[in-house]
Amino acid sequence: MKKPLLPFLTCVFALLSFSLTAQKTITGEVKDVDGVPLIGVNVIEVGTSNGTVTDLDGRYTVKVAGENAELSFRYTGLTTITRSVAGTTIINVEMEENAELLDEVVVTALGFEEKEDELGYANSKVSSNVVTGAAESTMINSLSGKASGVRISRNSGDPGGGAYIQIRGISTIDRDAQPLIVVDGVPISNDSRGVQEIFAAQSRLNDINPNDIESVTVLKGASAAALWGTRALGGVIVIRTKSGNYNKKLSVNYKTSYSIDQINRRYPQQTTFGQGDNGVFNARARDSWGDKISDRPGGQDELDTNGQFYVDQDGNTYYPILSKNSQELFNDQNFDQIFQNGHFWENNLSFSGGNENSTIFASLSDMNQDGIIRNNSSYRRTTARVNASHRLSEKIKLKASVAYTKSISNRILRGASSSGLHLGLLRTPADFDNTGYRGDFYSSP
Repeated sequence: MKKPLLPFLTCVFALLSFSLTAQKTITGEVKDVDGVPLIGVNVIEVGTSNGTVTDLDGRYTVKVAGENAELSFRYTGLTTITRSVAGTTIINVEMEENAELLDEVVVTALGFEEKEDELGYANSKVSSNVVTGAAESTMINSLSGKASGVRISRNSGDPGGGAYIQIRGISTIDRDAQPLIVVDGVPISNDSRGVQEIFAAQSRLNDINPNDIESVTVLKGASAAALWGTRALGGVIVIRTKSGNYNKKLSVNYKTSYSIDQINRRYPQQTTFGQGDNGVFNARARDSWGDKISDRPGGQDELDTNGQFYVDQDGNTYYPILSKNSQELFNDQNFDQIFQNGHFWENNLSFSGGNENSTIFASLSDMNQDGIIRNNSSYRRTTARVNASHRLSEKIKLKASVAYTKSISNRILRGASSSGLHLGLLRTPADFDNTGYRGDFYSSP
């Protein structure tokens, strides 16, 4: 019995010796991009359940199967890293934030970041990609339809026009119910009231370049506005602008956008009857119920050239009509003299980067928009921004933010029941030419 047992034991010891020599011990440290040790990082051998976690100093020790093994470093909110152990016994790792997981973090009114499920109030967050992807000329319009419970109503269709914001409907009847706007910790006004109510008001929120925004957080609960008091009874919209990243090479981004605005549908106008009333042409009437245009003989109108006449801004002379013969219509021509195809063109240049102790983000943009109303409907905005930070020590950090905005706008005069741009256009008879809208009247030759 002893003879067959000896070869068996020899084989067992040989296999055990091979197994022991195949294992490998790996040690190292795990830190974030700021050099701070990370506690509780999962260090797992890929394809197995073998692993460990980092200690209070960010250090770890783990045994792996052999030279072909790989280690996976995982931590909530950070990008997972996989490293091969071949040829080394020490693996130090630096982990970065995962941008796709940032939605789990909310910026509070104080500017602190907290986990969303730990907050005691409702909130919504809009990322920078959503804001810029809206392709709107102003930041306030970019938020429309992007956050639940937030209603944004434009006060006009003018380029650069303001808007009224409500969170969860009307909360008061005796004061402005708009939310407080906080940009990088500084409250700004979104008052949509103008100095003269004959023009549509604008908003200082339009001064912000949408491409500079990192995130927009809508705080809906009253407890979320404890820092700002009664000014925030309607809620708070916290806007955070972009900043540079530590230990990142300087990057340059350039973006240009161009779009065209066209009128989707015109108001229908009758083209059967001409200027006049009661079925009879009357050159002095403002109504559009004169004779039937198709019943006219056609050709040139019969004019009275011996009395009164009118000379328009282009030097064209108009005489009183004695007999209306022409079947010519001016609906389209009158419309084109007021409306046009609008356009929007924006150019944006930005720089960002940082070293071990400092970060910087700088941007320059120019936006030029022409509205669909000719001559007096335009908006141009030029902005510049610099956000910088410097870390003096682990506990002291300096931050500076400088922004410059220059905006120029032309706005359309608002109409009333007896005046207004649309009123004059739509009430004009189909056979009346509005080209000579300005000029001089003469009582005799």
